[in-house]
Amino acid sequence: ELAWDVADRLSVSWNTIDLGTAFTFVGRPHEWRSSHPHSFAAAAGRVLTGWAVTENPYFTGDVDFTGELPMDLVAGWTMAGLWIEFGDVGLHVYSGADTTYVSDAPQEHYRVTHRQLQEKDAQASGDPTISS
Repeated sequence: ELAWDVADRLSVSWNTIDLGTAFTFVGRPHEWRSSHPHSFAAAAGRVLTGWAVTENPYFTGDVDFTGELPMDLVAGWTMAGLWIEFGDVGLHVYSGADTTYVSDAPQEHYRVTHRQLQEKDAQASGDPTISS
Protein backbone atom coordinates (compact mmCIF):
# COMPACT_ATOMS: atom_id res chain seq x y z
CA GLU A 1 0.00 0.00 0.00
CA LEU A 2 1.59 3.22 -1.18
CA ALA A 3 0.55 6.81 -0.57
CA TRP A 4 2.50 9.93 -1.45
CA ASP A 5 0.36 12.73 -0.07
CA VAL A 6 2.85 15.61 0.11
CA ALA A 7 5.99 16.30 -1.93
CA ASP A 8 8.17 14.79 0.79
CA ARG A 9 5.87 12.32 2.59
CA LEU A 10 5.68 8.74 1.34
CA SER A 11 3.85 6.03 3.28
CA VAL A 12 4.49 2.34 2.63
CA SER A 13 2.31 -0.02 4.64
CA TRP A 14 1.01 -3.57 4.51
CA ASN A 15 -2.58 -4.75 4.94
CA THR A 16 -3.91 -1.58 6.60
CA ILE A 17 -6.54 -0.45 4.08
CA ASP A 18 -10.10 -1.76 4.36
CA LEU A 19 -10.98 -2.48 0.73
CA GLY A 20 -14.64 -2.85 1.71
CA THR A 21 -14.87 0.85 2.55
CA ALA A 22 -15.80 3.22 -0.28
CA PHE A 23 -13.78 6.41 -0.55
CA THR A 24 -14.11 9.85 -2.07
CA PHE A 25 -11.18 11.72 -3.59
CA VAL A 26 -11.43 15.37 -4.60
CA GLY A 27 -15.19 15.27 -4.16
CA ARG A 28 -15.67 12.29 -6.50
CA PRO A 29 -16.38 8.69 -5.50
CA HIS A 30 -13.77 6.10 -6.50
CA GLU A 31 -13.63 2.31 -6.48
CA TRP A 32 -10.82 -0.03 -5.51
CA ARG A 33 -9.49 -1.93 -8.50
CA SER A 34 -9.59 -5.71 -8.37
CA SER A 35 -6.20 -6.13 -10.03
CA HIS A 36 -2.79 -4.60 -9.54
CA PRO A 37 -0.77 -2.56 -12.06
CA HIS A 38 1.56 -4.53 -14.33
CA SER A 39 4.64 -3.28 -12.43
CA PHE A 40 3.38 -4.99 -9.25
CA ALA A 41 2.68 -8.34 -10.90
CA ALA A 42 6.34 -9.38 -11.05
CA ALA A 43 6.93 -8.42 -7.39
CA ALA A 44 3.80 -10.05 -5.92
CA GLY A 45 4.66 -12.67 -3.32
CA ARG A 46 8.41 -12.01 -3.44
CA VAL A 47 10.67 -11.15 -0.49
CA LEU A 48 11.85 -7.57 -0.05
CA THR A 49 15.63 -7.59 -0.54
CA GLY A 50 16.49 -3.89 -0.64
CA TRP A 51 15.46 -0.32 -1.14
CA ALA A 52 17.07 2.95 -2.09
CA VAL A 53 16.28 6.61 -2.54
CA THR A 54 15.87 7.95 -6.07
CA GLU A 55 16.80 11.52 -6.85
CA ASN A 56 16.30 13.81 -9.81
CA PRO A 57 18.31 16.87 -10.80
CA TYR A 58 17.30 20.45 -10.22
CA PHE A 59 18.54 23.52 -12.01
CA THR A 60 18.82 27.19 -11.04
CA GLY A 61 18.90 30.33 -13.15
CA ASP A 62 18.09 30.61 -16.83
CA VAL A 63 18.26 27.11 -18.28
CA ASP A 64 17.00 26.09 -21.73
CA PHE A 65 14.74 23.01 -21.33
CA THR A 66 13.60 22.80 -24.95
CA GLY A 67 15.96 19.91 -25.77
CA GLU A 68 17.74 17.30 -23.69
CA LEU A 69 18.27 18.14 -20.03
CA PRO A 70 21.53 20.09 -19.69
CA MET A 71 23.05 17.70 -17.15
CA ASP A 72 26.26 19.75 -17.06
CA LEU A 73 24.22 22.56 -15.40
CA VAL A 74 22.75 20.45 -12.55
CA ALA A 75 22.67 22.58 -9.39
CA GLY A 76 21.91 19.62 -7.12
CA TRP A 77 19.69 16.61 -6.55
CA THR A 78 16.37 16.31 -4.75
CA MET A 79 14.63 13.20 -3.40
CA ALA A 80 12.16 11.96 -5.99
CA GLY A 81 11.11 8.49 -4.94
CA LEU A 82 11.89 5.09 -3.59
CA TRP A 83 13.43 2.12 -5.42
CA ILE A 84 12.19 -1.16 -3.87
CA GLU A 85 13.97 -4.42 -4.77
CA PHE A 86 12.63 -7.97 -4.69
CA GLY A 87 15.68 -9.96 -5.81
CA ASP A 88 16.07 -9.27 -9.52
CA VAL A 89 12.74 -7.36 -9.72
CA GLY A 90 12.39 -3.73 -8.75
CA LEU A 91 9.71 -1.07 -8.36
CA HIS A 92 10.24 2.68 -8.61
CA VAL A 93 7.65 4.57 -6.55
CA TYR A 94 7.76 8.29 -7.20
CA SER A 95 5.63 11.39 -6.90
CA GLY A 96 4.08 13.25 -9.79
CA ALA A 97 2.82 16.23 -7.73
CA ASP A 98 -0.72 14.95 -7.08
CA THR A 99 -0.26 11.32 -8.13
CA THR A 100 1.86 8.40 -6.92
CA TYR A 101 3.47 6.57 -9.83
CA VAL A 102 4.95 3.07 -9.94
CA SER A 103 7.31 1.78 -12.60
CA ASP A 104 9.50 -1.29 -12.98
CA ALA A 105 12.52 0.89 -13.84
CA PRO A 106 13.87 4.22 -12.55
CA GLN A 107 12.79 7.11 -14.73
CA GLU A 108 15.18 8.84 -17.13
CA HIS A 109 17.55 11.30 -15.42
CA TYR A 110 16.87 9.81 -11.98
CA ARG A 111 19.70 8.33 -9.97
CA VAL A 112 19.49 5.59 -7.32
CA THR A 113 21.34 6.37 -4.06
CA HIS A 114 21.54 5.43 -0.38
CA ARG A 115 20.90 1.71 -0.88
CA GLN A 116 19.75 -0.25 2.18
CA LEU A 117 19.24 -3.91 3.11
CA GLN A 118 21.43 -6.33 1.21
CA GLU A 119 19.75 -9.48 -0.11
CA LYS A 120 21.73 -11.77 2.23
CA ASP A 121 20.50 -9.70 5.24
CA ALA A 122 16.85 -10.03 4.21
CA GLN A 123 17.10 -13.78 3.75
CA ALA A 124 19.10 -14.35 6.93
CA SER A 125 16.72 -12.50 9.23
CA GLY A 126 13.68 -14.67 8.55
CA ASP A 127 11.58 -11.65 9.58
CA PRO A 128 8.06 -12.07 8.06
CA THR A 129 7.51 -8.29 8.20
CA ILE A 130 9.96 -7.79 5.33
CA SER A 131 8.16 -9.98 2.82
CA SER A 132 6.12 -8.49 -0.01
